[in-house]
Amino acid sequence: MTDALQEIHDFLSCRTPAQWIDNALENQDLLLIDHAHCEKKAASTALSLMYRYLDNVDLLNKMSRLAREE
Repeated sequence: MTDALQEIHDFLSCRTPAQWIDNALENQDLLLIDHAHCEKKAASTALSLMYRYLDNVDLLNKMSRLAREE
């Protein structure tokens, strides 16, 4: 096992079950659609926070970068 993979395993509280991996591989389209929805929600939340806290320049910069990334 590579060092990077070992670091990930050490960070996680448990290993990903083999059944979850099998299901994910069998339903990659569904998994990607779900991931896209999560990214859209993250971008939407970032924009919402920008409009709510217009006077917080540091937050505006961070949320702007986040929204563009997502």
